[in-house]
This record gives sequence, structure tokens and C-alpha cells, in this order.
Amino acid sequence: MVPFLRTFIVTLLLSGVTLASPSPEVTTRIPITNAPGWFNLRISVPKDERNRVLCLQVQQVQNGSYYRNSCWAHEGVAAPLTTWKMVKELQAGRYLAAVVVVRSDETRQVSAPITLRVMGFGYESEPEL
Repeated sequence: MVPFLRTFIVTLLLSGVTLASPSPEVTTRIPITNAPGWFNLRISVPKDERNRVLCLQVQQVQNGSYYRNSCWAHEGVAAPLTTWKMVKELQAGRYLAAVVVVRSDETRQVSAPITLRVMGFGYESEPEL
């Protein structure tokens, strides 16, 4: 397993993340693009009265030089089931994107991470995860 992925998963687990079903989900129609990469991410979160905050985390796999953590209010059953977020101007490389829902009791629920690829000048192919 790639050391970064192992670290990413261990960090999420140690931060009180739960993987109970149903879990949030992040998807994109086209997971590969040319640099500078733009991705329109669809975030789906099952309605739950305990939901309070929703966070989108994007991190570069190769050298970890890019990390983005955007959080916003996601209040209970009144919050939308689907949210769209744009990730802009990513440089060539491979990225992991995941969603974390913070509940009223401070527990966290995380989505399975998805891989985003940005092709560009000097990009070298990596082995599959």
C-alpha cells in the first residue's frame, strides 16, 4: 500500500471517524483531465438529524504538496442531499478526494476516497493504488 494512503486512512481512523452505513459519497463523472485540472465533484450525504458540518478534503498523493480542506454547515435533515463543489487549477499529478461529515456528538463519518488524475507536461505515470 502506498505510504501516503496508509497515513491518510490511519489519520481518518484516529480522528474518530466512523464508517457505519449509510455513508457520504464523493463522485465525479470524469476522474482524469489535463493540467491545470478542474473537477466538478458531486457530494451525496444521507439525511441525518445529527449532521452538523460537511468537509471536502483533497490531497496530492505523490508529494503531498497540495492539500485542501473546505468545510461548511450541513445542518441535519434540512441540509441538501446532494452538493456540488468545484476543485480548480490542480497541477499534474494524482489526488485523493474524500468527504467527512461531523455529527452533533463530534463523531465523524468519512466517504471512501476517490482518485483524481491530472495529466500534464512532465507527468510520470505511477503504479495503480
